[in-house]
Amino acid sequence: MVFFKLCREALFLFVSLVFVSRLDSFAATDRVDILYGKNGMIKYDLNSGKMDIYLNGKLIFYNGYAQAKNNDELLYVQNYKTHNYSKKTLSDLFGKGIKHTIEYRSPGLPIIKHCIYTYPAKDYFFIEITLEGKNLKSNYLAPLIAGFKNDENDLNNRSLFVPFDNDAWIRYDAKECNDGMENTSSEVGAVYNENSGNAIVAGSVEHMVWKSGVATKASYTGNKLEAFSGYSDKDVTRDQRFHGFIEGDVIRSAKFFVGYFDDWRTGLEEYGKANRKAEVPYIFNWNKATPIGWNSWGALQTNITYSNATRVVDFFADSLSGFRKWKGCLC
Repeated sequence: MVFFKLCREALFLFVSLVFVSRLDSFAATDRVDILYGKNGMIKYDLNSGKMDIYLNGKLIFYNGYAQAKNNDELLYVQNYKTHNYSKKTLSDLFGKGIKHTIEYRSPGLPIIKHCIYTYPAKDYFFIEITLEGKNLKSNYLAPLIAGFKNDENDLNNRSLFVPFDNDAWIRYDAKECNDGMENTSSEVGAVYNENSGNAIVAGSVEHMVWKSGVATKASYTGNKLEAFSGYSDKDVTRDQRFHGFIEGDVIRSAKFFVGYFDDWRTGLEEYGKANRKAEVPYIFNWNKATPIGWNSWGALQTNITYSNATRVVDFFADSLSGFRKWKGCLC
């Protein structure tokens, strides 16, 4: 009896070890926990291609995923057959960090690489998507589409609208996040609470190739944010047609900044600083007096003449002499 009892216990222990081993293998293979900043975590499910994003244990984004277009075909990472996760250390202007790459492959389709850049000293991360293949052609790459949480379901949430330019007297706006609200902001977007100041901030930090947008939708059934490269709108970017195609064997989206902040102003300032580091100025530093101009359309409109123009110059010279005392200003 003792012998059979020992055999039974040994078998139970063996099965338990195998089961735990399979669980560890499943966790290691099919889900990755990516740390960012001091208390941030991205829980990435490799099988579904979806991720949940937390800060200080609070869920910020849920069911996040990436999608892209090759020609006119929408590509979803969820439809790909195989995936592989890898990471490597990096050191750049943001400091020492890690580049996490989730690579998706499927026969007959371009390779998709979903990349996340994290830094222990930064309470935000960067995210991008890349297509690799032959003769690719895309005008839409979205590294992050996700549901997001309102601040304690407070009704005083707003979605920031940032214009692409200042033509046609277009203005910044802060739209109330009521049921049915839709807002697409140029390059950067923020969803913030008027009472607490808490804010989600997402925006592109690269602007040389793409026009990018951040779209938000509010709904009682769930809010949605989409950060994407390939934004065009006749009333915002002044484009009368869809975004132009980028072609090649490798096509990469803009890199997007994503973070959650206690104060929306802090978040936007961090976003601005990140832009300066991601794309450093490529012209020399101007250390001469600052040229200024005037807007003729505001008053003269089509009545520009030599006499009118010189009268404006004389006004600057005679009536705005104080401007000459401005540091670095030339009038």
